[in-house]
Amino acid sequence: MKLAKLREGQGLAQQDLTDEVAISRPPVSTIETGQVRLLADLRRHIAQALGVSPSEAWTGLEDPDGD
Repeated sequence: MKLAKLREGQGLAQQDLTDEVAISRPPVSTIETGQVRLLADLRRHIAQALGVSPSEAWTGLEDPDGD
């Protein structure tokens, strides 16, 4: 998935991203697969933690291929 690739590209494990954005639920895996909808503020925070723009992080997430 796109978010997983971005996270891995930053050398972060799912737990690292969870710690960085101070979330405990839903698990990062459900965020990465688009199984949950997030508020815009949390989307921005996650994108910032990944070092990308929100549009880069979230565009195409609904696409099963993630690309």
